Amino acid sequence: MTSPHETQFDRDLALTDTERPYVYTGSFDQRWYIDRALHGGHVISAIVRAFERAVADPARALRSITVHYVQPAQVGPYAIEVVIDRTGRSLSNARTQIIQAQYSRSCPRKGSVTFPV
Repeated sequence: MTSPHETQFDRDLALTDTERPYVYTGSFDQRWYIDRALHGGHVISAIVRAFERAVADPARALRSITVHYVQPAQVGPYAIEVVIDRTGRSLSNARTQIIQAQYSRSCPRKGSVTFPV
């Protein structure tokens, strides 16, 4: 069921839990495709959603993010794996990779993020 305040952007960034902890799946929609790849900001938004879900603490807002686009993201399904490197009293550090089946390498895009209290 969708929220009355849910936008198309929210639906496009919907993530599904998997059997593995901190691994989520989703699908990039054609509407975000530009030139030869998906819009980078949309890819970052998917990464941030996965980080927020894994950290699961609304008091820890995103402070910074660094993303490296090793390969362009494409339309279609993806998995995001989040690794929580450190959770301290006032800060959490995490990193992720997005995996798409059409790539032979396992980590086409990587990001790291910091969540302070």
